[in-house]
Amino acid sequence: MVDFVGEKFAFVVPGLLGHLYPCVPLIETLTARGHELHFFQRHSSDHATELLRKYGTVLRASEGNRQVGRGNTDLNSFESRVARFRSMLITNELVLATRDFIRDVGPKAVIGDACLWDTAIAADMLKLPFIGVHTSIGAIAPDRSECERRLITEELKAEYLELFAKYEAEVVDIRRFETVSKFLNIIWTVPEMLIEASDCPANTELVGVSLPKNKRGGQEADWDALSDKPIVYVSFGTIYHARATLLEMILRGLSTLDVNVVVATPALPECFVDALPANCTWLKLSDQIAALEHADAFVSHGGHSSFLEAIRIGVPVLVVPLASDQPNQAFFAEHHGIGRAIHPDVLEPEGVAKTIASMLTDEKLKTTIKRFSELYKEGGGAETAVNRIEERLAQLS
Repeated sequence: MVDFVGEKFAFVVPGLLGHLYPCVPLIETLTARGHELHFFQRHSSDHATELLRKYGTVLRASEGNRQVGRGNTDLNSFESRVARFRSMLITNELVLATRDFIRDVGPKAVIGDACLWDTAIAADMLKLPFIGVHTSIGAIAPDRSECERRLITEELKAEYLELFAKYEAEVVDIRRFETVSKFLNIIWTVPEMLIEASDCPANTELVGVSLPKNKRGGQEADWDALSDKPIVYVSFGTIYHARATLLEMILRGLSTLDVNVVVATPALPECFVDALPANCTWLKLSDQIAALEHADAFVSHGGHSSFLEAIRIGVPVLVVPLASDQPNQAFFAEHHGIGRAIHPDVLEPEGVAKTIASMLTDEKLKTTIKRFSELYKEGGGAETAVNRIEERLAQLS
């Protein structure tokens, strides 16, 4: 670590908590090292704003961007999902607003969620170093880990090239929706996750994962009372939880096993409103870190934060990939033997029960997830990431 304290950073983030959570340990560590953070919050949410204000000033994007790509948009076809991302990133681009925010802050460097292309363009316009924080591991995924993000990126390629050209910005590589900075990229994983070394972009650090120092909040189950049997934790995150039919099949399958099930979801399927299966406990909002620390297996959509938190804590995960980058996580889980995957189109209660039962008794699976857990801890996570940021910026001085 270099002696490098007290720099100012402009930090651009989306308002979605699922994207913000992977950045929290980095934000905590930068703040603890004495750095000054100023946040520009895209597609704003009050919960994200409240969290960010603990660490620095927050400027929210205009209210007109509050619900971009969200709400009641029809996402049942590939074309509608392409349209959603076009709205979020191209037709509703915020390059000038992002540039003005960065210019007013006057930072040493710009840090941004790699999904926000405007940030890379704005940093280039101001001739500032851009540090991309990847809230996905898609940038290291091989093409055979099929992911709709890759297809949407290809569909929008001509349009994003035009966007970069509009502002005379240097074009960067965009992998599965994420900009690849030519200065520095931080990806929350380890080299052992790579299929081929060539899958890792240049100027990229794979640093492991840190858990947040502060609790996120939420309910906790009576873990002591549930400890007499294996605990299976079920959660589909902050965005993809409203899948009642899917959740019903999962809970019906798990109800046939001699396990205790903890399900975290804002609302239960209607069929369970009066009575959940006897072995199930419902939390409207869970402290997921605490839940994973008690769980023996995890059923998840495979969102980036959920997937990496499970690996870091050492919990094998059954991934049911629904959209976005989740097929990448399903691919890595099966390829490396740290979990299993079931496509939602073929999901049924008996298959869930059989898969979880086998995971709970699979000693090779347990050994492998424990090895990856240690690798993720040894990577250093946010501490290593901040070391690399400071080292690279020191080279510019």
